[in-house]
Amino acid sequence: MSRDVHRNRQLPTGAVSGLKLENSLGLPFYYLELVLSYLIVRPWCALLSLLDRVSYRLEGTVFREIVNHALFPLTLLITMVVGFEMAEMGVTYRTAAGFVMLLVVFGLIFAPMERLFPWSCSWLDGGNDTAVDLMFYFSGVVWSILAT
Repeated sequence: MSRDVHRNRQLPTGAVSGLKLENSLGLPFYYLELVLSYLIVRPWCALLSLLDRVSYRLEGTVFREIVNHALFPLTLLITMVVGFEMAEMGVTYRTAAGFVMLLVVFGLIFAPMERLFPWSCSWLDGGNDTAVDLMFYFSGVVWSILAT
């Protein structure tokens, strides 16, 4: 399979120096993206797709309404309690590790929750945005770590 099949956009053919620069500097990132796609994104997509059947069953139930209304306040409360505890301990390696673990745990909880309780089950059909979601999540984690 050619490398050009996976690109999102193409540089104009007249931009020879741009194409050379992209091919030389972008090649390692292309292979990194390809490896991470097979190691992380595809298995994660397969696991999350197992939740689709349950999500369709929960559509329109009282349980789903309760979760939809209680999840955000509960998450906010837990985050505030953990955040205040970490702030009392001061900035240490332990609190930094706790912050990172909090972000990882929230990611592991809310990715399946997003699949179980979508705004509409029609969102489960069609394109797969898992790769984009993972990139947004990990970039948010990195920026959150850099901001502390």
